Amino acid sequence: MIKCPECGNPIEHEGSEIEKWPYGAKYEIICNFCNLKLIVLEDSDGGQSLSY
Repeated sequence: MIKCPECGNPIEHEGSEIEKWPYGAKYEIICNFCNLKLIVLEDSDGGQSLSY
């Protein structure tokens, strides 16, 4: 589960897939509480990093 860096609320939705490559994917998620748009980069091991 991801926490919104702006309001701190948990985000459970996995978002919509923007791009997929052999060792991971890129997703776009919008926080339901503050409407912040987040880009999540996920690697094949399940590690995630956020940008907003």
